Amino acid sequence: MGVGVREAIRDYRARRNLPKEFSCSLETRRFYVADEFDDRAALLEHYGDGHSDVYMVAITNVQGIINDEHAARVAERCAQEGQVPFIGRWTEQNVAYEDVSVAINHGEPLDSVRDMLLALRQKSCLVVRPAAYSFLRINDV
Repeated sequence: MGVGVREAIRDYRARRNLPKEFSCSLETRRFYVADEFDDRAALLEHYGDGHSDVYMVAITNVQGIINDEHAARVAERCAQEGQVPFIGRWTEQNVAYEDVSVAINHGEPLDSVRDMLLALRQKSCLVVRPAAYSFLRINDV
């Protein structure tokens, strides 16, 4: 990974006026907002093939703000495994989360995504598409 994870997390924490919900690549430090077409297109181009679905799967499961040291350890492990770590925030059923996540490459079979969600004890993941985004819930697969 081109950018040190701990330095990227420090820069992320120093940033003001963050969007309410987003994913921030710790590789490029770019923020992606799923509601924004240009952000979805850029994420799909950079982390996929530009048009197939990309699944954003949380590696951690933290309600509230994730501890920086914990985030750094998880993100470093992801980078060592060849994945690009993200840190992101979102709200689901009035509960705010901030987690380390990864973008699962396009073309991954749904069974593999489901198995990953189960292994990580996640109930859902974000599915990024060119026209929109949605959530894939474990019960839907």
